[in-house]
Amino acid sequence: MLCEGQTEPGALPRWWNNASTAGLPDLGATNVSFIAVDGHNGYRPYIKFLDAYGIPWAIICDGPALRKGRKLSQDMEKLGLWPDALQPGDDQDFAQWRSYWECAGVFTLASRFGDDGTKRGEFEELLRQVDHELLGKAIRETGGSKPRAGAYFAAARPALPDSVRDLFQKIAEYLHLM
Repeated sequence: MLCEGQTEPGALPRWWNNASTAGLPDLGATNVSFIAVDGHNGYRPYIKFLDAYGIPWAIICDGPALRKGRKLSQDMEKLGLWPDALQPGDDQDFAQWRSYWECAGVFTLASRFGDDGTKRGEFEELLRQVDHELLGKAIRETGGSKPRAGAYFAAARPALPDSVRDLFQKIAEYLHLM
């Protein structure tokens, strides 16, 4: 699992290992690693490496990365990984673009692009929606370390949020883990 930011590899592996409590198969037994690529510009070398060794992968990105013309879409096109599905006609329709990219193994927990300066398309927005007080405490308690804050948050809230459960199900199906 290639993750855009640092918070995701802190939180998501803990929840991945708890997936069976949410009615999913035991995803903890799948040998899946969560790796931060340090921003939406960092996916390409990881994809090339994993493809060279025949290692299946999927991406978890923030909302802005899904926008056509961003670095991720440019890299996917250059690598010959542009989705075969019919491309959405409306560049502003986030839901259509999210579904479109899922065909190529690119997933998100965002509900909008969020590239308007609000940062509402980032993973931390989901954590804020789940429990904004806990997120603040996690950031304070971990000295602002994003991976530790993510791990702290997921440890304190081990039940999978519905959107995370849905994401894991999509990823497990995409990677044929179910």
